[in-house]
Amino acid sequence: MFAQLLNMEEGKELHEMLSAFVLQKKIPSAFYQGIGMVHDVELGHFNLEKNDYDKSSFDRTFELITATGNISVESGVPFIHTHIVLALLRRPNKTRNFKGLELPHPFVP
Repeated sequence: MFAQLLNMEEGKELHEMLSAFVLQKKIPSAFYQGIGMVHDVELGHFNLEKNDYDKSSFDRTFELITATGNISVESGVPFIHTHIVLALLRRPNKTRNFKGLELPHPFVP
């Protein structure tokens, strides 16, 4: 087991960068975490009725509060699955103030 610190360059796509890294280093599976700032984001959630992802694109800048995910490689192709929490920025480099909220009864289907 090893840890690696990656620093993304502006304008790079997260999943493309992670795919290239795991292929270059021949990593068969991994977990990862991240923080930072992102823009031009495409988000999706799984729609059980359609058995596919509903996607939405946002042409704005967000603070990446947390990203966590896993990577597996099947037949030489990385599969990357990421969950994120974002905060909307009012103006470039100006964050909103957010309070932490408690989820007293989480639901996992």
